[in-house]
Order: sequence, then structure tokens, then C-alpha cells
Amino acid sequence: MAQPPHDAAQRLNDHHPDDVLAVARAFGGQPQATAAQVTSVDAAGLDLLVETPAGGVETHIAFTEALPDVDVPASPRLAFRALARRARPS
Repeated sequence: MAQPPHDAAQRLNDHHPDDVLAVARAFGGQPQATAAQVTSVDAAGLDLLVETPAGGVETHIAFTEALPDVDVPASPRLAFRALARRARPS
């Protein structure tokens, strides 16, 4: 039986919720965010639903460079990792 297609948004939400929140705070214009969830991923970036004390807001966070091929599962993951590293400076 064939496996279902890889869902990059769900994987980020399931495996990297703290990084998603950090990215929403740092790059989504929501420094007071209390929770964030990726709703979609494409070559240009991430769409997020962000919870704030004032309510939920949607935001788009662009990848530094558009991905050459969104069908390559590693590409969004690598671009997200770069954002997460920048959102959480050491």
C-alpha cells in the first residue's frame, strides 16, 4: 500500500511546535504570540495561524530565498531550519 504524501505543515506542527512559535514571534510580527500553527508551506514560505492575547491572526513568513522545487520534501524543512536558527540566536 502506498504511503500518503508528505504533509510538511503537519510535520512542522507535530515535531517542531516550539520552533514554529519562535519563528512566528521573530518573523511574523507577533512578538506576543502564545501559540502558532503552520497552515501551509510553499516555495515562498509559511502561512501561520498565530494565537495572541488579542486573538488569532494569520501571517505569512517568507523564506529568505524561494525554494527551487517544493516537491522535494527536504527543501521546506531546510528553509524552516534556517528560519528557526535565526529566530533563536545562541
